[in-house]
Amino acid sequence: MTSSDPAQNTDLGINNTLEQGIGKGYYDYFDGYLADIYFIDGQALDPSSFTETDATTGQLIPKAFSGTYGTNGFHLDFADNSNNTASTLGKDSAGSNNWTPNNFSVTAGAGNDSLVDVPTNGTASSGADPGGSTRGNYPTWNPLAPGANATFANGNLDLTISPASTAEGRIGNFYFPSGKWYWEITVTVVSGEYPHVGLTPRNNLVGVNIDSDSTGYCIRMSGKIDALASSNQTYGTSYATGDVVMFAFDVDTGKLWYGKNGTWQASGNPATGTSPSSSSISTTTPYTFAASGFGSPVAVLNMGQRQFAYTSPAGFKALCTANLPAPLVTKPNTVMDVALWTGNGGTQTISGLG
Repeated sequence: MTSSDPAQNTDLGINNTLEQGIGKGYYDYFDGYLADIYFIDGQALDPSSFTETDATTGQLIPKAFSGTYGTNGFHLDFADNSNNTASTLGKDSAGSNNWTPNNFSVTAGAGNDSLVDVPTNGTASSGADPGGSTRGNYPTWNPLAPGANATFANGNLDLTISPASTAEGRIGNFYFPSGKWYWEITVTVVSGEYPHVGLTPRNNLVGVNIDSDSTGYCIRMSGKIDALASSNQTYGTSYATGDVVMFAFDVDTGKLWYGKNGTWQASGNPATGTSPSSSSISTTTPYTFAASGFGSPVAVLNMGQRQFAYTSPAGFKALCTANLPAPLVTKPNTVMDVALWTGNGGTQTISGLG
């Protein structure tokens, strides 16, 4: 395959009289997130107009543009997700060059296309978290965990588990620290009693099947629960395709609740701490969210990066970096470094680190 670069000063399609589109080409569509899009008309600018160095971490971070935009310039920050119109989600925050969103949904729940999963932390939640409001870095299913019998889609939020013979599982890429946490999983494909969804210790990396996990907790699509490999305990009503499984986990008391489509199973009440499915989960073992399955069930995760389908209990937050304590180490190179050296069979001093 060969290609040739355009000649200097070639007029391209952008800002031409043709129909303009962001996120698609002539034959295909962009596979990723669109965020904070600037177009400056009539100026040639370098990266310093849009980025700066963080004084604490030394990292290159984005900054707000402070110049002029030109006649056709615009800034799409997607901040208003109250609707999917040109005056809301497609609004030009720098002027009046609004864009018309196509095939974007802002409906609460798994199909919402407006997410607040961003590198920069916003203000932490103060109470019950509605989802889709607190900006920060959010968890997803972990595609790096070992195992080949799973596929991931939509930013690693959609998980399909398809082992050849016995059930396997997948874990998340955050664990739950001290606090109260709420999240949802929408089951878009049910296969028998699968998926099983719940909690497992974060060190269970390889194909963990939660219902046979001696340290795991889950609910099946039959509404029965498994706790510490004690299987098929009668608990609540069953789930079907399209149902939302609700979770509330109080790490400090070791209590876990499951819900269905806005109602907590077995008369549970996370807000008051009563009637949990489990009440003795280890408070010293780091747990993460997990799912296991057989027959290609699909579990769509919402940790709060988009609006929750149902109201979270009072005091329960979405798990994201904005709702976590500030890290003790802000510059990793101050506590870790690498040096190459050759052994000589004797004592050596390795210096020049840090």
